[in-house]
Amino acid sequence: MKLLVAVSSKPYAPATLDAVGRLAAGGDVTLLHVGDAAAPPPAVQEALERLREAGASVTLVMASGDPAKAILERARGEKADLVVVRAHDRHPGLLRRVFGDTVEKVVESCDRPVLALRGDASPVGRRILLAGGRPSPRMLDVTATLAKAVGSPVTLVHVRPAEDEQVFGMGHFQASAGQAAQATLEDPAIQRNAEALRQRGVEVEARFREGLVESEILDEANSGRYWLVVARARPVGLLHRLVLGHSFTEDVARHVATSVLLLR
Repeated sequence: MKLLVAVSSKPYAPATLDAVGRLAAGGDVTLLHVGDAAAPPPAVQEALERLREAGASVTLVMASGDPAKAILERARGEKADLVVVRAHDRHPGLLRRVFGDTVEKVVESCDRPVLALRGDASPVGRRILLAGGRPSPRMLDVTATLAKAVGSPVTLVHVRPAEDEQVFGMGHFQASAGQAAQATLEDPAIQRNAEALRQRGVEVEARFREGLVESEILDEANSGRYWLVVARARPVGLLHRLVLGHSFTEDVARHVATSVLLLR
């Protein structure tokens, strides 16, 4: 696997760097720092040493200019399989809504999988949450690669919108929450996705929730069971950003306490 790891002056948490190291072991890593410093800052040196200790072949690249633009151009030019960035505090106000910060620009514009690492939660003892309602083969492939690299089981979360309950309740179908959950988890599509992950060598479970999709995903993600959430990235236009200030993708990246892997 070919990784592009962007490092600012703020260091990655050791646990998350170790996870990247296990993922990058035996592969090629471009370590990118965008800034005006003549020499790599301590955060870059730490990342360089840890990734090399993990067995990755690391090339350090120092660049200047707009960080998001540099990351996006390097990711396209090198055909990276995965782009790793550090999720950090956002800039408040209208400018952030219109332009976003570096991480949000990369998340919304990158045509490659983006792993936004946050916090110091170790993958040890925690799971990966796959939030894609209909995950593509690519989502399954990348999720399985990460899960096997760090030894994490995967949870497929399916959310049934609350409106469905209202529609069924008006008619002839009345089902308890337990019956609805069981019927949902036995859905052939969910079973196929779970089996596809098992065939890729991953331990997997399926969970059912009901309510507003965004709220239920965020609530599940912040339950403490997970170190990573995998979701599909959906770009939004300027008008949408001006009016609402966000997309579902940004909601996930902004409000979960875990790291996030976003794929087109």
